[in-house]
Amino acid sequence: MAWFGDSLSGLSHLKGQITNFTKEVLSEGIVKEIDDQTMQLKEANERCIQLQELLDTKDAETQSICYNINVRIKS
Repeated sequence: MAWFGDSLSGLSHLKGQITNFTKEVLSEGIVKEIDDQTMQLKEANERCIQLQELLDTKDAETQSICYNINVRIKS
């Protein structure tokens, strides 16, 4: 029966190795996914800043045009 105990010990060790390997693989996948999402968020934020600057420029142009129209109407 000693062989049976040795087999269980070996299986337990193998199970531990598989568990550790699985944790490592999942952790690496999660880290990569988080890095990808962080990069996408950074790019989206940069695009939002660009669009806000464009919006501010167009808003200033619109206000200037409206002001000029009002000045001409009143003249």
